[in-house]
Amino acid sequence: MKKLAILWLLMFGANNSICSDNELSNGSIKQNEDAGAKAKFKEYNVQVYTKDGSNNKKAIDETKYEVKPYQYGFYVEFKDEAKCVELEVKGTTLWNKGSCADEVKTIYFDETLSIAIIVLENGKLIGYGLSDTESSLIAEKDPVLSETYLEIILNGGSNQKATENHYKKVDYGYGTDYILKHDVNCVEVKHKNNSLWKKGDQKVNEYPIKITINSFNGFIFIIFKTLYLSYKFDYGWTFVTKSDFEPLEYSKFKFVTVDSNGGNSSEKDDRFTKTGNDDLTLKTNDGFKFEEIKYDDNSVWKHAEDTSSKNRPDKIVLKLKSRCVWVYFSFIDFWVYKYINKDWKLVWSIEKGQQ
Repeated sequence: MKKLAILWLLMFGANNSICSDNELSNGSIKQNEDAGAKAKFKEYNVQVYTKDGSNNKKAIDETKYEVKPYQYGFYVEFKDEAKCVELEVKGTTLWNKGSCADEVKTIYFDETLSIAIIVLENGKLIGYGLSDTESSLIAEKDPVLSETYLEIILNGGSNQKATENHYKKVDYGYGTDYILKHDVNCVEVKHKNNSLWKKGDQKVNEYPIKITINSFNGFIFIIFKTLYLSYKFDYGWTFVTKSDFEPLEYSKFKFVTVDSNGGNSSEKDDRFTKTGNDDLTLKTNDGFKFEEIKYDDNSVWKHAEDTSSKNRPDKIVLKLKSRCVWVYFSFIDFWVYKYINKDWKLVWSIEKGQQ
């Protein structure tokens, strides 16, 4: 579970939506955003249940919870009397209470990371990865990081620490964003007196525009205009990755398919079906399998080189915004490649976990 939790943050990186000056000064949420959140709630087909006096499952009265927008998607906030015992998303059970003693306080649907995170009354966090057709448990854990110890050091020669006059602080159930005002020049980021980044580190000489603490997975993201840096806490801070925000382009992909005997190779797209938008699921037609994936004429994955001991896959998932390719050899056996600095890196396999 720990490896899967790390994987999800590695794959999807930082939330890269940035507030404008107007948003920094506007504390209200517009009515159309509320309507949008409720529309998303219906689109995800979220069903929430409690139990009646006979211990039978029944839908929770809509007056006992609220659906609200936040910067990465929408969330459902339950009132004390809701007593939620089960959550369904897109027709399948996401979570049920079982023997858990604590009630669900909130569930967040982070659309930028394709995850749902449940916050229990005791503060415990339960994370699920979401796709168009299925969900998978990432991890269940107590928050790893506290935002209390974050230090944002400003340019000025006196190690001045930023205060709330220098940023907009946005709290949500599994993390905190510090959105720096446009005239603020941050030259160092610390946590518990440990320096994570100084201006010039990782060859980044820009000033950050946002710093995000993800307390679910113990990551800090330092976000600039064109790229981000990620750091992971695991008995000490470790630099993880440097990446930009440009999404992948489907038109740059090529897919080599073969027949069931490994012959009759073709790059034509008439041997598989494609569904989805930003998350694309490709499935081969009967009698064909994927042999190779190319991007910009460079090989991402090739059966003969990387996976000769495995069956050829009949399913590939492209996550364009998060710059990842999932290669499915079976429902539970998959490899994940991420596009980092114009190169493809294997970041996950069932055999080795995080690479």
